[in-house]
Amino acid sequence: MKRQPLFLNINWVIIRRKNELITKDWSGGTTTELFIYPDNSSYQLQNFEVRISTATVGVEESSFTSLPGFQRTLLVIHGQLIMQHEKGGETTKIRLESLQQAGFSGDWKTTGYGKVTDFNVMCAATYSSITVVKRLLANEELEIEHDPFRFLVYVLTGELIVGEAGLLPGDVLIGDSSNSLSITASSDSELVVVSIQQKNILELKNH
Repeated sequence: MKRQPLFLNINWVIIRRKNELITKDWSGGTTTELFIYPDNSSYQLQNFEVRISTATVGVEESSFTSLPGFQRTLLVIHGQLIMQHEKGGETTKIRLESLQQAGFSGDWKTTGYGKVTDFNVMCAATYSSITVVKRLLANEELEIEHDPFRFLVYVLTGELIVGEAGLLPGDVLIGDSSNSLSITASSDSELVVVSIQQKNILELKNH
């Protein structure tokens, strides 16, 4: 029986375990959805505003889905990836090693070369995101002090403690916090932290 997400009494924070996440096949491998907003939106229908996922790429060459109006961030978890972008009649290439990332427009025709595991953030024009990889030593704490629209923590290695809950590799913490949130590493750990912000009207006009 599938367990419900664990809700912590720390502002608004939920934990989703690795075995609770939905993984689906695509033409080049698999994809696992970590977060989508609004809750009832769908990647297939492209009626979402924010989506965060991981993917495994099992083929040497893969084409990225066209997502006009979205800004994308891709972080390589394992492997090496060459991304080729075609935009305005020009072609550019970028090489990403493990734990390196790049941002690009969903409007661009993008092709990937290399078998990798990656971490993806997609935001509509009304949102912006910051994605960082954090390395914590055992017993080291991480404070999330800002007030994002949403934040997400994805455990790569090690073990984390939030309140009385433990997080293992593949687990996800999602929050909407107006106060600081303390995360403690119970062992040497690596994690991805994503902050999602809503843009104000002035930012959109100047975009």
